[in-house]
Amino acid sequence: TVLAFAGALNLVAAVIICRLLPEDVLRGVFRLYFRLFHGMDVAGLQNVPGPDVRTVVVCNHLSLADGCLLAATLPGAATFVVDTYMAQKWWVRPFLAQVDVLAIDPTNPYAARDMIRAVEAGKRLVIFPEGRITVDPALQGRPRRRALGAAMEDVMAGAEFATRPIDRSLWTALLDARDLHGASKEALEDVTFAPLTFGRLVLGAAVLGRALAKQSRPDEHIALLLPNANGAVVTMFALQAFGRVPAMLNYSAGATAMNAACRVAEVRTVLTSRVFVERAKLEKVVAQMEGVRLVWLEDLRATFGWRQKLRGLWDARHARRLPGATQDGAAPAAVLFTSGSEGTPKGVVLSSRSMLANIAQVGASLDFGPADRVLNAMPLFHAIGLSSATILP
Repeated sequence: TVLAFAGALNLVAAVIICRLLPEDVLRGVFRLYFRLFHGMDVAGLQNVPGPDVRTVVVCNHLSLADGCLLAATLPGAATFVVDTYMAQKWWVRPFLAQVDVLAIDPTNPYAARDMIRAVEAGKRLVIFPEGRITVDPALQGRPRRRALGAAMEDVMAGAEFATRPIDRSLWTALLDARDLHGASKEALEDVTFAPLTFGRLVLGAAVLGRALAKQSRPDEHIALLLPNANGAVVTMFALQAFGRVPAMLNYSAGATAMNAACRVAEVRTVLTSRVFVERAKLEKVVAQMEGVRLVWLEDLRATFGWRQKLRGLWDARHARRLPGATQDGAAPAAVLFTSGSEGTPKGVVLSSRSMLANIAQVGASLDFGPADRVLNAMPLFHAIGLSSATILP
């Protein structure tokens, strides 16, 4: 209680002293305080115009002590523009009593007129135009903040991309995903609402891939005429597992364009499905395919006995020994085709590295995790439909 009373007396004494001291003496006291306790060093006062020049000093507002700091350092007398709301606070009045103050109401349209008249009368005005404490003067301005944010986003995305392993085959990438998320983790689901796990995907690719390998040669381009379905993804990885290159045919382009695409890519075998051809009403189109051998997946699947399935279990268990796991990332992994709207369709050979790099770019830009699901609205013969919307998830 005694200490509180003594403190109150000291505060009253300080207020009385402030009111009695001349302005120049008070400014000197504040200058000494800022130099001793805050290490103040003022530079550039030579740029402040003299008292005969009409001047308006516009300042950032970093703290409530800025007014005292400016009053102590600015040469000559200055008039501080203060919000009437702030000027009425009891703890502000003792300080404002020692300087010349122009109290204004920012909501009053005549406030600007009062300031103009003060300048015309020869007063040097000090204004804090923000009307609040500045958050960070180095980041003022929306364009600057936007540019800094974009630059930081690029740096973070680049760092994320740099950590992604892209120098591997697609088959190795699939096996890495299986080991990371678990063989029982769902990997695919199509319109039949029958989810396919990573383990079943690898097993199906191993069984089908060995059967297709017996009918083709390493690095051969084999066309796929299939819809967006679990079976299409299994077939694509079946070819990847044994070092064959899937060529994704655009079944909406017609027989002429597909025949041209097969010639460009030197395709001899086309893998397709009877159910798909019937439901998509492509019987006439398929009948016009020339120079290729059609392999119906339903017929091939019907030939799988216990020996093929047992060998598939062995291959799936030792999937990293299959040819696709030893392929270089720069080796061809898929062939896509242009639409042919400007003439003969052109083939575009994609390596595993290029596809995984594209996937890494998308993954670095999207907040994508194991719990997310991707709805692929693009066909597999489209670059985005194949890489970002199918292989990425």
